[in-house]
Amino acid sequence: MKLLLGTTCAALLIACGGGAKQTAEPLPKKMSACAAAADHVATVLVSGEQIPADKREPVVRVITERCEADRWADDVVACITTADMETFEGCAKQLTEAQHQAVLEQLEREAPMRHPEPASAPGGGGDGGPSYGSPPPPPPDDPCGGGA
Repeated sequence: MKLLLGTTCAALLIACGGGAKQTAEPLPKKMSACAAAADHVATVLVSGEQIPADKREPVVRVITERCEADRWADDVVACITTADMETFEGCAKQLTEAQHQAVLEQLEREAPMRHPEPASAPGGGGDGGPSYGSPPPPPPDDPCGGGA
């Protein structure tokens, strides 16, 4: 009986690759449609120098979160996943006003693109705190274009 049990165990070990441990690569986690769309948006925006590379991950995270939480329509997600710089706006117009506003507000909070201006700059806060936005353009008759 012992011999039969031992033979059976040996046969199973051989059939299963012996006693050697197999190091299988973990399967890559499948991306959700929203995550794939967000990744594509960030890739296009970084490559087109619309956002700095250090903002890529927060942009992916925010777009993924808003897409999933706000249940963006499948056709909008598909549009975004294949869009380029010229067609992103058309895809964004397919979002509801509430969806569009939610993603813009979260991006502004968690991945702001603007840099604070000094308080002494035109449009600055005046109270020493940062003021966000871009400086006004130089006057049209300024030969230095706002420079020194």
